[in-house]
Amino acid sequence: GGVSTDYRTLVASGSSLISESNVIGMINSQLQNQPLVAFAAILQRDPSCIASLARNPITSLADMVGRTICLPNSVRGQLSALMRRQGLDPDRVRFVPGGTDPSILMAGQVDGYYDWATRLKPALDQAGVGGHFLHFSDIGAPGYGELLFARHDRLETDFDLFVRYVRALIGGWSWMNAHPVETARIVCDKYAAPGTDLARQT
Repeated sequence: GGVSTDYRTLVASGSSLISESNVIGMINSQLQNQPLVAFAAILQRDPSCIASLARNPITSLADMVGRTICLPNSVRGQLSALMRRQGLDPDRVRFVPGGTDPSILMAGQVDGYYDWATRLKPALDQAGVGGHFLHFSDIGAPGYGELLFARHDRLETDFDLFVRYVRALIGGWSWMNAHPVETARIVCDKYAAPGTDLARQT
């Protein structure tokens, strides 16, 4: 899906079986009375962050006021809620929808860019640009990363299917951890953007 895709709605409607979210996303699902439940987490810490250039860092929520922040529409509500909790007005931030290309941050077209730090740091390093990473876990939203969720009823009726799914994920991640060089080569050859430096991925 694109930057406007609402993955929780897709799962809640039955159009998709499983998707990923974070802690705030799951809280929002409960506030919206969506019949969803998280059943596993891939990462122990949510790598979501607002990245900025080291020469013009965003080090707090207050630093976002008056600046332009690029982020998916699905994350805007989360960040706005965190700002309001600190007495800040999110309407004083210029939010623009974003995708998967941090070059707009490097070019100075935006002041902050949402993504995972695990993806952004290699990209900035490769471009020779220093960055600062404000993690969501440091601005009031600690939690796991890549929470896998499904409908309550599907988890109950197809429990064995979900068990097999998680076991397959564990097997895949275990293989990748044991074979990092091979994993990086497969990703670079088949899935990464053209020009991705294999050496930087290993």
